[in-house]
Amino acid sequence: MLPDSLFADVPDLQQPQPEVTRPESTPLAAAAAAPSVPPPPVTVVLRLEDAAFAQPERSLGVLPRTGRAWDDLRVLIGVASAMLNAESLEAAEQSILRTALAATPAGIVVLRRTQNGVTSSTASVREGHSSQLSATAVDLAKRAAAEHQSLLLLGETTVVAAPLMATGSTEPIGALVLESATGPRLGKHDLQLLTGIAALAAPALLTQLKLRG
Repeated sequence: MLPDSLFADVPDLQQPQPEVTRPESTPLAAAAAAPSVPPPPVTVVLRLEDAAFAQPERSLGVLPRTGRAWDDLRVLIGVASAMLNAESLEAAEQSILRTALAATPAGIVVLRRTQNGVTSSTASVREGHSSQLSATAVDLAKRAAAEHQSLLLLGETTVVAAPLMATGSTEPIGALVLESATGPRLGKHDLQLLTGIAALAAPALLTQLKLRG
């Protein structure tokens, strides 16, 4: 015979069991239970003629007098100096990439250059970030080069693309691209800064390309 203690916690199925009530489904409850949908991406356009850093004579009148604005001006002075002293195309590209990555919260910066219909890419990557641009970032770079204007994409990932267009040229030689898929997001300030860097870099890159033939 089995001891009664084995059945101490087993409910008597012959006895009425407590009724279980479930909350009614309401539109509000359904909305709360549904997964949140991120807002659609937004693209901010900056025409080259409106870029503050591309026009040093008006930049101080357009930009706020903040510490970051002064830091960015020092970055641009450094880019101009590096472009004047670059001894090769590769040296110029590496200097641009290092500077852009250090001056912004981007996880990756890529210089896309097109010559004779062939596109090449050079990148600098922050530790922990993907070593490849997303398809969205590549598309934005192509669009910036085609439209001759800088673009900022605000979505799940943030991307900035600026055309590498030398003064007097009718077509850019490529585009400079920042992407931040994790960590701090890119914003309008980074859009202005990258446009300034690209404007200073493009003439030097074009000169190096002509010297190379």
